[in-house]
Amino acid sequence: MRAHDTGAPKLSFATRLKLTWLGERGVSLANVRHHWEKGTMAEFIHEHSTRVKGEDGTTYIVRIYAQERIDGTWEGWLEFHPTDEGKPVLRTEQETSQPNRMAVEYWASGLEPIYLEGAFARSQGRLL
Repeated sequence: MRAHDTGAPKLSFATRLKLTWLGERGVSLANVRHHWEKGTMAEFIHEHSTRVKGEDGTTYIVRIYAQERIDGTWEGWLEFHPTDEGKPVLRTEQETSQPNRMAVEYWASGLEPIYLEGAFARSQGRLL
């Protein structure tokens, strides 16, 4: 290791540009570093009691996951896990943005079956 080498990962120009952009918007660079080092992962939030059926008759268990963003807010999405393990898990894009994990839990607990049907369609690239 050279005397000036800090052991920190080398950042590309694009990454440095993104960090600058985040810093200019008030995002704590310490928070960015925390997420970088921690490797933020999705967290299981809730399993819905309602099951969803696909057109082929496959039953799916609905699970809600979320992840904290660099700015401290949370994004949540739905995953549809088939009871037939030979089928793929389906996932929506971001379905909600909340200020904290507790707000995501509250959002997830209030989802109605009709919402789940629409989310299931979105997870397959279909719109209702």
